[in-house]
This record gives sequence, structure tokens and C-alpha cells, in this order.
Amino acid sequence: MKAEDFSAYFQALHGKPPFPWQAALAAQVCREDRWPEVIDLPTGAGKTACLDVAIFHLALRAYEGRPSRASRRIVFVVDRRIVVDEAAERAKSIQQKLESAQTGILQEVAKALLSLGGDSPLQVMTLRGGMPRERSLVRDPCQPTVVLSTVDQIGSRLLFRGYGVSGYAQPMHAGLFAFDTLLLLDEAHLSEPFLQTVEGIRREQGRALTQWGEGGPRLIGIVQLTATPRTTARFGLGEADYRDLTLARRLDSSKPARLLEVPDRKKLVDQLADLVLEGLSALPADREQPRIAAVVNRVSTARELYAQLEARLKGRAMLLLLTGRSRPLERNRLLDQHRSLLKAQAEPRPGERPIIVVATQTIEVGADFDFHALYTEAASYQALKQRFGRLNRLGVHERVSAAIVLCLKGADDDPVYGRTLLATWSHLVAHATKTADGVAGVVPGIGAATPGTAGGE
Repeated sequence: MKAEDFSAYFQALHGKPPFPWQAALAAQVCREDRWPEVIDLPTGAGKTACLDVAIFHLALRAYEGRPSRASRRIVFVVDRRIVVDEAAERAKSIQQKLESAQTGILQEVAKALLSLGGDSPLQVMTLRGGMPRERSLVRDPCQPTVVLSTVDQIGSRLLFRGYGVSGYAQPMHAGLFAFDTLLLLDEAHLSEPFLQTVEGIRREQGRALTQWGEGGPRLIGIVQLTATPRTTARFGLGEADYRDLTLARRLDSSKPARLLEVPDRKKLVDQLADLVLEGLSALPADREQPRIAAVVNRVSTARELYAQLEARLKGRAMLLLLTGRSRPLERNRLLDQHRSLLKAQAEPRPGERPIIVVATQTIEVGADFDFHALYTEAASYQALKQRFGRLNRLGVHERVSAAIVLCLKGADDDPVYGRTLLATWSHLVAHATKTADGVAGVVPGIGAATPGTAGGE
């Protein structure tokens, strides 16, 4: 096995070759035994494939007899339960294919991972609220493991306060996650306190490293995965990615959005409801079941909008409400029932009834949903980029519709986004094109991307 086998490994797992950036990242990590501090990728570029890279790197070093150069535990951390579950699906698929591999590169990878210890080539665990506790983590520290976790679950364990972990087991969980572990922190800009906590742990470990010497344990590592980085030192897309037909279609899809203003929050709800009904009549339904998202900044606004749409639609569309305050049982039931209808895919999905999702910020991060139309309340620039990442996610829809609505009342000091909201709105208006029915234009960094920029959602 060698580093150049990554593409064959990826093809065997997923039935398609990796994007150029995925192959480049694997080559860099295998060459340097070190991950970039920040991986800057737009929504829809396949960030979850970092799991594939980390697993392959560990297997390669195990094959060479140098497992200490790679992390034995790989933790994908994200502050949204929806995304944790989607990443868990990918990890479990990798696990199953490695366990059943009989020939080829997958068998080599599985054999290398088994040489590290444990009962299977790869163990996959999910740590989040609202589900049974995982107890197998501490049974065999040698077992190669992928963990999908929310920020609270992994953070509490690192601080010796693991949720649902007994006082006797808390030090073991803290020790396991603080050493020989790679943290892949998705949407890192939303988890700044957690990032600072891990950096503090790394500093203290560094102080002790001088006493351990060369034979000391592998320290905790962290990689920030984000489409909105705060540093210029980062790994990102290259020229080859913009020439890749599949990825370029996603990056170059134009997403023009109307910019509208309303005086108060009641008018905001009315305007968003009008836009949804307008979108229903405008979007073609001959080839595919239309999917529309209406995203707002407050749970109360989402509930009001949902109630108004329910009254006005009278059963003409499938209506879903997704908020962070939804009870896990109800939210999971809704997602399990409709995930196949909302999940991004290139093939059209014919259907009789349109689907309308009313949501808060819970839909912003990582969820692999795809919509034909997006009508959103004004927010910060970073939040808008994430929301527009769910619009025409794969770049396959010929016709899309979008609008951003600003509530003027309280916009100068918004309780959610502060003064950032009005500053973002002023930026959008300054770059918009005036039209007869209002202000319209392509939101910079949310529409088409160009090489060397961080935009292109």
C-alpha cells in the first residue's frame, strides 16, 4: 500500500473518483503526517470526505509499521445533530465495506487497521443527545475508531465531565480523547469556545511534551472545516477543482436573490408567506417535486410562518417545521420520514405534492438538503452563505428562486446578529442591480465562485 492508492481506495468505497482537492489533501497528509490547520471549502464540496482521508492515512501508517504518525481515533465534531447523523451514515458505510472486503485495496486497508488491535477494522460511534449511551469506547483503546459527535458531547469528555459518563469513567474518556485523537471540527466559526478549549489543552500538553521526549504519546489534533474561515493560512480548492465537471457545476451555479424590506416582524411573516406561494406557482413541477425553504432567525417567527402557510395552503403542499427547540423524537421522526425527499441528489425526484420546509438556523450547517427556492430573513453574511448552500446544492436545477427579506424594526441592533445584520444588508444593496419591482442581484460569494475566492456556495 502506498499514498498513491488513495484514489483507488475512494473509488472502491463510493463508486466514483475523489474530487481533486480530496486527492490533494490525502497526498499532503500522507506526505507530511500533518493536517492543515484550516480546510476552507464551500458548501457542497464534500468536506465529509476528510473522514476517508484520515482513515486511509491511519491504515497507510499501520501498513508501514509506523502507526504513531497517525491518529487512532478520528472524531467528526459539529454543532448540529442533523449533520452528526448524516456523517454517521457515511462512516458506517465505510465500516461495512471494510468489514466485508475480500480483495483489492479495501482488503489491504482493512487488514492494516486490524493489525492495530480491536475486533474489527473500524469501529463507528455516535455521541449526541437523545440516543442510548455508547459504552464500547473504553473497552479497547487500540481499536481504530471514528466518532461522530456534537460539540457538547466531546467537549464535556475533554473536561472530565462527560455527559452520561460515570465519575469513575470520566478520566478514561478524557484521556482517550485528549491523546491519539484527530478532531475534525465542522463549521468551526460556530464553535469558537470549543476551539479555544482544545487549543488550551494543546498548550498544556505541549508544556508536558518536553518531559515525555520522543517516545511520548500523540497529542490531540484539531482541523477546522469551514466555508467561512477567519484566516488566510488554509487548505482550499485548486485550479483542478474548477475544471472538474461535477464540482464546477456546483461552484458556478448562479443564485440571484431579490432584496426586500418590510417595516416590522408581522409584515416579515406575511412577505415570506407570499414569496413561498409565489414560488409554488412559478417553479415547474413537471420533472421534479418542487422543494422550498423558508428560513428565519427566531423560533417564534418560524412558528408564526408555519401557521400562516398551513392556513393558506390548505393541504396543497407537504409542510415541515424544523427548529432547534423541536423535541428530538419529533425532529428525528420528521427527518427519517422525509430525508430521502430533501437530500441532495443529481437525479430528479417526481412527486405530486411540493415540499415546504420552514426552519431556523438549524438548517444552515452541513445538512445535505437541496431546494429549488430559498426565501430567508436577512442575517449575517456567514449565515446567508450557509443558507444559500442549500439552494441548488449540486448545481443541477435549471431554474431557482431566492429572496432575502430585511425587517427594518430593530435591524440596527438585532438581538441575534447585532450590528452585523445591517452591515451585511448595506453590502448586499450596494452590490445589487436595481429592477422595476425592487432590488435584485447576485449575492457576492453566494452565487458563482471563481478560483482563489472563498465563495461559491
